[in-house]
Amino acid sequence: MVCMRMMIGRYIQLVLIFSIIHAISFGQGQVTAGIGLGYMQYEGDLGGRSSRLPDLLTNTTSQPSQTGSISLSYYPFSFAGIRMQGTLGQVQGADSLLSRITAAPLLKKTRNLHFKSAIREVSMLIEIHPLLLPYRGGSKKGKVSPYLLAGAGLFGYNPRALYMDPNGNLSWIDLRPLRTEGQGMAAYPGIAAYKTIAYNFQAGAGIRWKISSRIAAGVEILFRKTSTDHLDDVSGQFIDNNAIDDFFGPGTLLAAQAKQMSNNPAYNNGGSYITGFEPGNLRGSARVKDYYYTSTLFIHYNFARSTSLMNPMRSTSCPTF
Repeated sequence: MVCMRMMIGRYIQLVLIFSIIHAISFGQGQVTAGIGLGYMQYEGDLGGRSSRLPDLLTNTTSQPSQTGSISLSYYPFSFAGIRMQGTLGQVQGADSLLSRITAAPLLKKTRNLHFKSAIREVSMLIEIHPLLLPYRGGSKKGKVSPYLLAGAGLFGYNPRALYMDPNGNLSWIDLRPLRTEGQGMAAYPGIAAYKTIAYNFQAGAGIRWKISSRIAAGVEILFRKTSTDHLDDVSGQFIDNNAIDDFFGPGTLLAAQAKQMSNNPAYNNGGSYITGFEPGNLRGSARVKDYYYTSTLFIHYNFARSTSLMNPMRSTSCPTF
C-alpha cells in the first residue's frame, strides 16, 4: 500500500513537471518558484491545549520548530494553480510542559511522555484565488490576493525521545524499534509495527502581495491531517514489562530503554506499576489521528509571463500576484 501511494505520488509529480515544461515551451500559463521559512507545530496524544480562552491560540506543550519549503507552481488560469512543494521541519511535544493541572492534564503529566520527529514531506496542492475569479468583464486585479489551498502529501517521520541511563546521561533514541506498545511481541499478536511513511490531507489559506511583475511575497497557514496515530509513538495501551523482557532479553539495554519509554511512571517507581498506568490501561487514543501545521512566509518568483492562457472563461490576463 505504501509503495502504491509512493508510485501515485511520483506519477503526479511527473505529470506536473511535464505540464510546467510544456507551459514554458509553448508560452501558456504561468510558472512560479517559491521559497518559504516559518514554523511547524504538532497536535496529538502528547500534551494538549487547555480549555482557557487565552490558550486557544497557543500550545505550550508542543513548541514550534523552524521549517523550510520550496515550491514550483503552474497556473493554467488566472485564478487557479497547481503547486508541487517540498517541506522540511520538525514536530515535538511533551506532557511535562502542561501547566494547568486538572484531572485530565494530571494523568498526562504523570504519564510524562515526550518526543520529537523530523518531517520530510512532498505534497501536491490546488491554489485558488477568489478575487481573480472571472466575471462578466474579466477578472478582478490588485496587488493583494487572498487564496485557499487544498491537497495531499506524503511524508516521512521517525519519533525519538530522550533516554536517561543509570548514570544519568541523556541521549536521543529512536522509539519505533523499542515496540513501546507491544508491536510484534508474542504477548500482543494483534499489534503490528507502524510505518514511518504516511500520507496527509492538507487545507489552508494565505495572502499574497505583488511586489513587482516578477516578485511576490506571501504568508500562509497550512494544516495537515495525517493517516497515522504514531507521529508521537503514542496510540494504544500500556504493556507488561515481562513482554518486553521476553522480546529483548532481561537486563539488555534495549529492554531498559523500552521500559522507560513505554511506561515512565512504572520505570520511575522501580518497575512497579501505579494505578492508572498498569498494563491494559490507555496510553493514548487511536480515535483521532495526529496532525501538524505550518505558518510560513514565502517569496515567489514568476518565470513566465504570457497573454495566451488556456482559459475557458476568455480571460487573457495572467495572474497578478
